[in-house]
Amino acid sequence: MYVFLCEKYPRSPAERLEFGYSLLYALDKYNYDADCDLFQKVLLKELPEEVFLSQGRLIRKIQESCIRDDRKDGDQSGRLRKTQIIAIVRKLCPTKSAESFKEIEQALFFDTQLSSVDYLKLFQEDEEGDQGKFVECLRDQYLDECFLFREQIQSALDILQMNAADVGKAVTFSDVRRALKTIAPEKTPEEISTYITQGSGTINSLGGGGSSTDSSLLVETDPDIMASDLPMEADAVNVDEFLTNLSQYLLHR
Repeated sequence: MYVFLCEKYPRSPAERLEFGYSLLYALDKYNYDADCDLFQKVLLKELPEEVFLSQGRLIRKIQESCIRDDRKDGDQSGRLRKTQIIAIVRKLCPTKSAESFKEIEQALFFDTQLSSVDYLKLFQEDEEGDQGKFVECLRDQYLDECFLFREQIQSALDILQMNAADVGKAVTFSDVRRALKTIAPEKTPEEISTYITQGSGTINSLGGGGSSTDSSLLVETDPDIMASDLPMEADAVNVDEFLTNLSQYLLHR
């Protein structure tokens, strides 16, 4: 953003400052919009830039699943029952809460009161680039879920650290692995290893960082990273540093 402002106002620091404050004010005022909310959170470094792509991938997966479901019997009608659309979301987002699904159902009802839905129109943007309540709800929930997962990890590791201190022991990567698996049992061992590697700072120290790279595969794909560079299960963990490192990455269940 600073580079952009310098290019836009190369000779006027005051104009850069005014533009920056105006932008932040506008984003805060209109953060009820999914696009503004996302941009604000990325700009303020509350979430990594990767969240934009990941959020978009989820919406596309839901849309593509709707198309496949529609084509199961041959021709594509362009319409699905509301129950079919909700079932697709449930399948792709199994960790959503009952409250979240209630919000999604209400948003879908707001977009159309008909039981048969023109799902192609459901995902379309209007002339201002906005989408309906259903898609906006999915996007808003995706960001909320990123923050919730981060908070769950922080809370679990804080408790782990306090318990370890009470008995005079250090927190190890093995302890962290068990805690992460308890929080997110649906994650594969490889995905848990990715979080361990990201939190350990291994990627940053070797020139990476700030992306959603599958670090569990780094030894195989990057010749600069050796197995010996990865943390050992019995190694002690600085929990605060681990959480700081991990916060640079996209975290979502």
